[in-house]
Amino acid sequence: MDLNALIKNEYDKDVERNKQRLEIMTYSGQIYTDDYLIEHFPLKLKVEERLKKLKELMFFLASSYNIGDVKQNHGIYFTKDTFLKVGLDISGMQQSNWIKGMKNCGILYVINKHYQFGHGDDNFCKLYGLNRLGIIKSYPHEYQKYLEEHKDKPTADTVVDIAENITVEVFNKKQKQTIRSGLTQFNKNLVDNFDKQAVVDFTKGTISDFKRMLDEYNEDKSEYNKKRLRFKCEGDKITGRAYSKYIATENDETRETDRTVWCQQNGLKYRYDIKSAVPRISHLLSTGEWKDGDFDFYQEISNRSGLKFPREYMKSVHMRLRFGKSADKSFSEFCFSNSDLIKSNYPSGEAYERWLTVVKPAMFEDWKKLYNICEELEGKDHSSSVFYFESYLELYVVWKLKQMGITAYNIYDEFYYDKECDIASIIAEAANYMYNKVGTYYGSFRKGNVSSNA
Repeated sequence: MDLNALIKNEYDKDVERNKQRLEIMTYSGQIYTDDYLIEHFPLKLKVEERLKKLKELMFFLASSYNIGDVKQNHGIYFTKDTFLKVGLDISGMQQSNWIKGMKNCGILYVINKHYQFGHGDDNFCKLYGLNRLGIIKSYPHEYQKYLEEHKDKPTADTVVDIAENITVEVFNKKQKQTIRSGLTQFNKNLVDNFDKQAVVDFTKGTISDFKRMLDEYNEDKSEYNKKRLRFKCEGDKITGRAYSKYIATENDETRETDRTVWCQQNGLKYRYDIKSAVPRISHLLSTGEWKDGDFDFYQEISNRSGLKFPREYMKSVHMRLRFGKSADKSFSEFCFSNSDLIKSNYPSGEAYERWLTVVKPAMFEDWKKLYNICEELEGKDHSSSVFYFESYLELYVVWKLKQMGITAYNIYDEFYYDKECDIASIIAEAANYMYNKVGTYYGSFRKGNVSSNA
């Protein structure tokens, strides 16, 4: 087995995850009533009290089905905490009975009978799909009321306001649950002691310019269509990215609408996306060069390495290379992610010894080639700051289009607009603008314009 086999395995897992995401059923056609739930669950004792809890659990599952761990796992696996979220402090046997009851009602269906969660060898459970839209269609008003009463917002004492529509959420890793659940003096101290200079340094002095363009872009926008910027600070680690409400899938009480419908509703006839935005912007910040859309970073890494990996394989591992703090660390995480395949080929004894002494070191040498080439192309900064600068560049583009009388929005690196224009040139202009703005933060460093082969 060689590195190509492991990267192929990583790619195949990505393909399968995407396939599962498309295949998961969120509406079975089943509609519920209180009488139906009482009969099929079944509810025999303390009926009104248990019916209320059942519906609250249904609403909780429906509201969280497409986010966080559920989105990553493409389904629901139940833990004690799942039930505690709705005030059900019950035994393991009772939890099983509740799950069985929801299956009887058609609320849940089994996706995977032997799903592995966490990192333990024995951490197996069933993974469930949910008749999400059936729940929402059955109880639209009660579901909406539930959402209003359970808005997941950071508490006021964990947010630092930098400017209008620009905030920092301050966290301490060990205290996240406390921060989310209530006001504490500890949380207040986090905010009081937060140094806003950290945002200035993180953005290389561009935050004031970002604010200027953001204010001008948002000037005539509805609350729903406004662009916002959120930083998250955990200890000395800070990240930041722009967002808007329309970035999430637009939905009403009974259905989700796709981007095509959203574009039609807003008269957005044209679209354009920045290909491989993360490596392209990383390369810009490192070298000052803006590569045009014909340059394929993933294929370039493969070509330079001489390993002849398919482009799709390189794309599947690029984030590990780009954000790995070192070649050693990123390779260890990559091997852990593919441990099942490694164990199947080198289970124990002499075979495992061969993995440790021969195969793994050879793979690591090839991995280091890829890691070093990634650094050559994108620089040695492996932090997440590239996502802020991606947002900065994208803001410039939609801001400039607005100055030109063009209605424009972006969902991350994809732009939607209502009039034809040479948007590739505007993006190159934005790259030049941003690079020189960053240059002023470094004084004499980074002078001159961005070179571009556009």
